[in-house]
Amino acid sequence: MAVNPTMGLYYMKKIALILVVLASGLLFSCKKNDVKVTIEVNPEELVFTSEQGAKTVEVTCNSNWEARIVASTWAALEMDGTTLIVSVLSNPGPGAREATLNVSSGDVTKSVKITQQAAE
Repeated sequence: MAVNPTMGLYYMKKIALILVVLASGLLFSCKKNDVKVTIEVNPEELVFTSEQGAKTVEVTCNSNWEARIVASTWAALEMDGTTLIVSVLSNPGPGAREATLNVSSGDVTKSVKITQQAAE
């Protein structure tokens, strides 16, 4: 029985094509399990009198998160597990002041409005 060398090459090409199709199928089917990040803060707003003081915010999130206060030199943030402690200095000025506490995980951010009343 004579062996046709072109038939062997034909079958090798078919097998290579099947392997490429299978490998590409595995690559595209094994994508990362995307979990939708959810963040909840309670309360969503903090209102302080003009006096120095502190209040807490509870955070619930299904992923790693970070928190920071934006645009404030008079408010400070401490973290104790899932509890955020927001402290404010007294407000000696005639106007109320505002800042924002942002809790972020990836591209998801939940904001808490911080308001401090003016001195009387």
